[in-house]
Amino acid sequence: MFSNLSRYTIILALVGACFAQWSCSESEISPANQELAFIKYYGHVKDNEGKGLIQTADLGYIMIGSTTSYITDSRESDVFVVKTDSLGNEMWSMSYGKASETETSGAQTTYNRYDEDGIAIFEITADGTYVLVTTRKKVSYPSEQAPSGTDKETKTVIYVIDGSTGAALTETTIRASSGFDEEATAAVIDTVLNRIIITGMTTRLRSKNYPGGVSTYDTKDIFTIALNMTDFTEIWSDLNMRGLEGEDASRSIHVLANEYLFTGTVQRLGANGNLYSSLVTVTLLKSTGTPTSVRYWGNPNEEGNNFAGGYSAYDPTRQTITIIGNALTVTGVTSGSLVLFQVNEQLNSITGFSEAPTSFIAYKPTDSLPSTILTQLGTGINKFSANHIAINPDNNDYGFIVSSTYDIVANESNVAILKIKEDYTLDTGWPYFFGYHDPTSTTSTADEAGAVIPVIRTVTGTSSTEITGYAFTGTFNVGTNNMIGLVKVKPAGTLN
Repeated sequence: MFSNLSRYTIILALVGACFAQWSCSESEISPANQELAFIKYYGHVKDNEGKGLIQTADLGYIMIGSTTSYITDSRESDVFVVKTDSLGNEMWSMSYGKASETETSGAQTTYNRYDEDGIAIFEITADGTYVLVTTRKKVSYPSEQAPSGTDKETKTVIYVIDGSTGAALTETTIRASSGFDEEATAAVIDTVLNRIIITGMTTRLRSKNYPGGVSTYDTKDIFTIALNMTDFTEIWSDLNMRGLEGEDASRSIHVLANEYLFTGTVQRLGANGNLYSSLVTVTLLKSTGTPTSVRYWGNPNEEGNNFAGGYSAYDPTRQTITIIGNALTVTGVTSGSLVLFQVNEQLNSITGFSEAPTSFIAYKPTDSLPSTILTQLGTGINKFSANHIAINPDNNDYGFIVSSTYDIVANESNVAILKIKEDYTLDTGWPYFFGYHDPTSTTSTADEAGAVIPVIRTVTGTSSTEITGYAFTGTFNVGTNNMIGLVKVKPAGTLN
């Protein structure tokens, strides 16, 4: 099922619930200065979610996420893609998904719907297409009118779409008959070997040292699969290659010089019977997917330490991997803090860091806030959740740009963008906060961060490039429904 119905692109200045208390005013986002900074919304009625974002060869942007706007029953969603020009003006948008269907097995008839989500998007400039990595969960209902259904298999689906119109050209379900959930969480293209590497979570559990093989605590392990870019046939897979006792998740994957590397979180069962999570880095042979090195971070053997996140950015020039997570409950680290550390390609910690969480750089939720915002917040949850990290490649301003979700109180959150310098300190004037918080709690608005990227262009008349700002997407609550947003800020993290 593919849809290209009319959609709304909204400039925030035209929305009644302006976010002026936090980040903007109408004068800052007027059409006159959109080349420098803008805020745009995309989608339609019901709910829309933004996750992935890349800058395209034409200096525009393309976003991937999900929508319930174009299906009859909003309990499940379709993949949603929006292409814009360099000013964030929509050029086209399209939803992708499998239509609902009736399935009969003997005397049993079920009504199946499909819940789909966009995970990653890649531009293939050679043939003018985009490759979408998505997930599809089958939900079976006893009838079309039934109020609830049963979750069935989750699979990874790859779409190839036309770059000019968004029309779907091919659709490939990966390992459609495996009998297990295989839910993609991240992907990367190896341009040298012409393959796409996908990692995610699977219910095909790795046998561990338990009586009987698998613990009752074990729910998901991490899988990685290499596919040929020509037809998406499988080259190798290790579908239950890494996992401990609970729910394990990969978050980012990279192509190193000689190996692949993924980062994420794993859970371990403590002697007290509770699960606790640590950050993990794993390298794999390119030829077979066999793990070559595994490191756990955050004192994984110390009960009570719990991390989330595990997103990472790879710098091939410096041969470093920078990991961002957040401290849930960690000895010696303020709960709700973002934590950052670095390793090299051999998974050895960079000088100054170690496996101990107290060696990580912590960005505390309250220390990062301007006093004016703290006054508005008052006493609340006040915690960061990591969502994405990218390299800021400017040689004169090298560092990292991080997107996170900042929880304020129950059901209210904002997007927080942090610009981190090469020495790991927070740059002046950051974080940049986007969203609206009503101190009276009359209106609840939960905004969630997606990907963030540096915006790069070639300097006229030269071969040099410059950073003109930072762009991020996410899920923005406008008071009536959730919309996909695209925000571009100037290099200093401002709109004006």
